[in-house]
Amino acid sequence: MKIQSLLTLLFLFTWLSPKAQRIDSLAAFQLAVKEDILDKNYTKTKKLQVYTAKKYWQELQETDLAVHIISQKEIQLSGATHIAEVLRLAPSMIVRQATNGVYDVQMLMGENILQGNPFGRVPHHQFLLLIDNMPYNDDLKGNIVWEALPIDLHDIFQIEIINNPISILYGGNTLTGVVHIITQKGKTENLQVEASTMLANNDSYLHRISLQAGIGEKWRFRLSGHYHSLERFGKNIYLFSQRRFVQPDSLLFFDSQARQRNGFNSAGRQNWGTNAWITFSPSTKAEVSLHVFLQNSQAQGRFSPTDLALSTRNSNSIGANLNLRANKFQIQTSYQQGKRDFAVGYQGNEFDFSYFNSSFSYQIDWKNGQLRPEIQSWNTTFNDLPYSDSTSRIFNRKVQNSGLAYSLHLQQFFLPNKWNINISVRNEHFTPNKAHATLSLRIATHWQISNAQQIALGFTQAHARPFLYDWHRNYTQPDVNLPDGKRLLASAERVRLPQNQQISLQYRLALGQKFGLMTQLFQQTFKNYTFEQFFDLSANPEEPYPYLYRYENIADFNTQQRGVTTKIAYENNQFQTNLSFTLQQNTQTNSQYFDLKSTPNFWASWQASYQGLLNGKVSIFANVYYLANYTLSAQNFEPLLNLNTKISYKFWKNNVVFANLRNIAFDHAEIPFTETIRPLYGFGAEVNF
Repeated sequence: MKIQSLLTLLFLFTWLSPKAQRIDSLAAFQLAVKEDILDKNYTKTKKLQVYTAKKYWQELQETDLAVHIISQKEIQLSGATHIAEVLRLAPSMIVRQATNGVYDVQMLMGENILQGNPFGRVPHHQFLLLIDNMPYNDDLKGNIVWEALPIDLHDIFQIEIINNPISILYGGNTLTGVVHIITQKGKTENLQVEASTMLANNDSYLHRISLQAGIGEKWRFRLSGHYHSLERFGKNIYLFSQRRFVQPDSLLFFDSQARQRNGFNSAGRQNWGTNAWITFSPSTKAEVSLHVFLQNSQAQGRFSPTDLALSTRNSNSIGANLNLRANKFQIQTSYQQGKRDFAVGYQGNEFDFSYFNSSFSYQIDWKNGQLRPEIQSWNTTFNDLPYSDSTSRIFNRKVQNSGLAYSLHLQQFFLPNKWNINISVRNEHFTPNKAHATLSLRIATHWQISNAQQIALGFTQAHARPFLYDWHRNYTQPDVNLPDGKRLLASAERVRLPQNQQISLQYRLALGQKFGLMTQLFQQTFKNYTFEQFFDLSANPEEPYPYLYRYENIADFNTQQRGVTTKIAYENNQFQTNLSFTLQQNTQTNSQYFDLKSTPNFWASWQASYQGLLNGKVSIFANVYYLANYTLSAQNFEPLLNLNTKISYKFWKNNVVFANLRNIAFDHAEIPFTETIRPLYGFGAEVNF
């Protein structure tokens, strides 16, 4: 209503002004917009650089991988409220909300569904999330706890998305690709303060602040903090056993494992985080960067393995990440520890955790190539002994998963700056389960057709990493549906790890400085799917656990995916627009376990921004995100059509006020069996000094 009133006043003001002046102003405005969009004198001041493809900075056109970059400028213009949401700006990413501010993110395949699984997705073994080389996938189940990320959107320098399963660089969890967030480290000697706030309906608040400074040209410091609080759009949850929505305060009636009523029945997401970066650059060939952080989060979504489609999870952690580059050496080491509860109010979901990751590489150069050996180690520990009683803990002990990996990367140039071949191999060993040793491989060739055109062809074999919850479990769990009230979840250490083999062909084109095209054709085969099998051994009186659950590989089953993902972009000083889409087709060897109709075959994202109104004081951004319809559990779900826009007004220097409108013209659930996503109307300001 407020927006309509403002537009009406603006229209009346324009109409009541002198007619000749209106005509002249309109003609001048149309001419200015046309010149801004065409902008024949526009030239880029800096070529796009990418880090993730080789673990060192290189120009985008030099890589043989399908890389998409989301810059800080795009993030700021977009009005996205969360890191997961901003990934809608890239092709290959499926992004949906379960509740207000709580997201589910998949890359390419992402939606293979075990029949009878109402939760709508396989929650792991898809893609790897990194922040400055530090992995952020949860090693208990392999998924990503998005609200528990310590950083926020204003901390990001750029996001790099790679649509290739590059386990050879980063290890397990890269079956479909990598999302790598490169953070800002500080960029000025003078003290600079930036802050933003947004207030929206549904009691939604988003606040951010950062301070950065430096000493000379060598030292950079940055501090940041954020706080988000968003309430759910709906107040009910879907109960599968009843096939209906119920009030969240009635959980005790429907689930005997609940030890308390849900005390957070209106919250969607509440999270805060603080971060500090110290960067020292003694020369152009050396740099040390240390990032320390503290975070706390709470979210409601489909997290619990119980019958509920909606539950609450909490997470708090502290950690540090160190990156060192000295000439041809690179070292990365990180540590994080904290507490997590995947289903507040239910027994057996609380645990302490700690993650350690470290890698070391050295680059050997010669005239027409380079060789880079690398070693990586990691250790994850979970401990549920301090929580609940022995009959309802997850593991009832302290457990860990660790590993060691060796990799070798060779790049050989046959024609200077024209043609090269890349060969990489990686061997991973896991403890305590040595049977899960894997070998990852990538062979690729890259041809620089001209300064404007590049083509690359590659073959990749990637593996998943074993996760504690699926493969290293051997514990009892209460089950009121069984005669003895308990069941055994047996270890499945001999199960083969999921694997993906991909062949990809990509083409990149740059027409002048304004137009860009990147398209990738891919075919990939997923193998070694697993399924939780039930074994009724009650006929054997000597069997200590007559009811057994264990992960098993699905025999003679794999899926193939063929498709194309494309991004077309145009930009100049005042106007930017791009269109990205993914079109894919899935086939399978049999349909006994999976239903690939639940995999969307098409999704697309279009966005445009214009910053030339009122001499550059007003900027407008619009984004349309489309996800085709699909079928789940014999129910057809409508296409997702999401419209977002942000209008900003620069009232003094670089300080702005804005209106941020999300989920416009959309009024149904984005994920099956979750709540309806309503429009979010936000207003706020961004100041810096």
